[in-house]
Amino acid sequence: MRADKKIKVAICGGGIAGLCLLYGLLKHDHLDVTLYEASPEVAGDEGAGVVLSPNAIRALRSIAQELVTAAENADSVFVSDPMATAVMGREPGFGNKILDLRSKTGERGFLFQRSKFIQQLFKLVPPSACKTSHKLASIARQDDGTLDLSFTDGTTTSVDVVIGGDGVHSTVRKHVLEDFPDQIEPFFSKQYFYVTMAPMEKAKEKMRDWFPKLPIQYAWCGDQGFLMHDPANSGETLQVLAAVRTDETWGSDQWTKEKSLEQMRKDLEPFRELGKACGDLVAEQGGPLQARSVWEHPRASTYNRGHAAILGDAAHAMQPWQAAGAGQAIEDAMVLTTLFSQISQPQDISAALETYSSVRVARTHYAQDMSAENGDITMNVGKFKGLDAAQLKEAFELRWEELWYFDLEKHRQDALGEFERLKGGR
Repeated sequence: MRADKKIKVAICGGGIAGLCLLYGLLKHDHLDVTLYEASPEVAGDEGAGVVLSPNAIRALRSIAQELVTAAENADSVFVSDPMATAVMGREPGFGNKILDLRSKTGERGFLFQRSKFIQQLFKLVPPSACKTSHKLASIARQDDGTLDLSFTDGTTTSVDVVIGGDGVHSTVRKHVLEDFPDQIEPFFSKQYFYVTMAPMEKAKEKMRDWFPKLPIQYAWCGDQGFLMHDPANSGETLQVLAAVRTDETWGSDQWTKEKSLEQMRKDLEPFRELGKACGDLVAEQGGPLQARSVWEHPRASTYNRGHAAILGDAAHAMQPWQAAGAGQAIEDAMVLTTLFSQISQPQDISAALETYSSVRVARTHYAQDMSAENGDITMNVGKFKGLDAAQLKEAFELRWEELWYFDLEKHRQDALGEFERLKGGR
């Protein structure tokens, strides 16, 4: 064990999960925490829009009110009543409303661009706590439980704990799931999507009568596809996202694939005049048309191994159609922050991470399953194929209940109770 008394924690990955966890852990003097990000900049590319639902905002507040403020300051659009509207994007009944998705508690949600939130989070932490251009290459466990981390630039460090928020193709996940090799690699969900952030005035000009009447998320349920639009950047832009089911094979390194204008037009054609208008907005973003792939993880048996753990997309990458991924990542960070606040010695680390895994696996598996199923519902495939508007409304109505209104304070207390039980048994 190293001579210094602080518990040395490495967080790999500077996304929403990693930065929320970093801020939560930096509050505790007994922890020495450093975040390592592979890219030269923590904020990375602009990315698609993100929805923070009521559970995500409560989890942020549980870590620190400053994180909620960061979300509010990310050029967010606040939505509450309704939070979203689902619409028929196929016949019969094209254009008919399926349902309004409302918060039964009156809590609001946030819509923002991912990079804007990450920029706000980064402002909260001291620059000395973040090291960019540090891509993790390998992890070696020592007999005393410490971990030697090696990075692709040749640098190394020794830590008591490593927590991976290093995304879908996580290096930490490979270490954690070494005994479960069939659960490590993500798989292509047979979906790709186009996305753009269009100036609101341009969107109004192109969409005309199809322009949204309320500043909320609209989801058009199609046939083998799905169209969504929602405001971002303080209402100055409209995110347009069109998802498509495909039989194509995408390689694990193919985040994007160039598509022709003709192919994009064909993909959006089922959405009629709305699809043409949205296609125009996508085409006007400039440069080659890029479709983005959707990946998800096999359900992992555990999120920890010894003194290593995973959270967010590194633990449970899911399809985005339930808008649950960011919320589950923040909940992960909340539970880890709660447990690490109680660690008094390195011998407590294994109990803390085992507790984290035990309380988070079932809930995040549920979110993964619901997200995949929601993709089937919105794209008219599988057991949900052929549903009319009334049947779709029934299928949708209770899908957010367990995710949004879950008792997070009880979740925290259950974690603390399990942690004390595990410590007492050692």
